[in-house]
Amino acid sequence: MGINTFTGDRAYRSTEPFDANDPPRFGQLIETTKDAIASELSHFFSYASQDMRAKIKEVPTIEKFAHGGVGSTLKSMETVVDLIMSYGDTPDKFPMIAITSANVREKVLGIGTNQVNMGQAPARILTTRPAPYNIPPGSTLQVRTWPRGLSGDPVDTTILFSEILFPDMTQITESDLVKAINAQVLYSTAILGGGGLVAITSGGPAAPSDNNGVVVVGGSAEVLDQLGFEVCEGDTTQDHTSGVQSPYKRYAVAGDMTINLDVISDDLNTRTALADLVYDFFTFYLSDRMYQLQGRSYLDPSQDPPEWFQLVFERKFTWSGEYSTPRQGGEQESHVYSVRGSVPLMAFDYINRYLNRGDATYMRPADCADESGVQGTEDLPPGDYPGSNYLDR
Repeated sequence: MGINTFTGDRAYRSTEPFDANDPPRFGQLIETTKDAIASELSHFFSYASQDMRAKIKEVPTIEKFAHGGVGSTLKSMETVVDLIMSYGDTPDKFPMIAITSANVREKVLGIGTNQVNMGQAPARILTTRPAPYNIPPGSTLQVRTWPRGLSGDPVDTTILFSEILFPDMTQITESDLVKAINAQVLYSTAILGGGGLVAITSGGPAAPSDNNGVVVVGGSAEVLDQLGFEVCEGDTTQDHTSGVQSPYKRYAVAGDMTINLDVISDDLNTRTALADLVYDFFTFYLSDRMYQLQGRSYLDPSQDPPEWFQLVFERKFTWSGEYSTPRQGGEQESHVYSVRGSVPLMAFDYINRYLNRGDATYMRPADCADESGVQGTEDLPPGDYPGSNYLDR
């Protein structure tokens, strides 16, 4: 979900791959960083953008290049421009933003090991139908959590869909829904789930996210239908045998990085205007993303292959020089103009190693039957530990 226009609605959102056939993979720090920036710039200059006409009349080409040029900035820029101009169809691609090179210095996050920490993803329920939603005022959704731990008493929360919480209840966006839920709950948290979906996770201002669960136990028919929820749908498991929600060890590679971008055009005014827009993207528009870009796994933990990368911009963007070169073919009066921008950032890429132990143990709430109609129990089974393959059915 890329940036199309500045809204002032600050939130973490996933970065879609620049090439759907080549998604980010763990350890490809430079390639992942260049892809993420290329993807977000492509969205920023997309025709689908609400303020595209106010930005620029001609959509620029976004390309990635790799070259072995060394030396001064001007020499490196000359190499890049010559490389681009060596292609016969280059005039059809101007104006262009070329992501050309990256400087990386290892960033150590721990002492003696790449393990960052141990963690456990919170239990969550996810809408199955994307926004927008059309929900009648006064509708409700009931969610059950275990703020004192799975062995403690559950607590039910009623979420009210009131007109005061939404700009338009016939066109409720995923961001509207997240804000409305979080304004009312203490023991759970709503987050963007990606693709127009919303997730409600265990844990909130008054409850931990681990040793907890979340499940839908009731609500108005319109709400359940619009969001795609079913009563007794949820994940109440949060222990070492719970499969997807298993504890994990998180490892990381990281680096202090500088990405170079060359803005190139055969028209000096266009190059100047495009350079201003690129500057605005990194200094102003990224405020909506808290000056961070993140992989899709943060909102969709089932993403395969996982994408746990995180780019944190240092907000020190600089233009370092300008360059012009004559057109090939002897037309000396026609030039190609370029300017190089440098973007310093911190790049992190994580991978989780899950501590699974056999099949999942699933403790179903007592008033929620499984798909075969068997009632569950909130209590642990009596007697000794029966093994990791125990199921309460």
